[in-house]
Amino acid sequence: MVHKIPVEDASAANEALRTLMKNGFAIEYFDLSEPSLDEVFLSLTHAKSKGGRGTP
Repeated sequence: MVHKIPVEDASAANEALRTLMKNGFAIEYFDLSEPSLDEVFLSLTHAKSKGGRGTP
């Protein structure tokens, strides 16, 4: 099973992993990367279509 958890920086990712492991989740694989162009586009256009504040 794959889960994506958006975080602002590596220290936030570290805290998320620590919290998951403390609550009994087994981490088999971890990858920290920048969002893809598709993810950025969808996050911006979804926000605009839902009445959110998208970036112009």
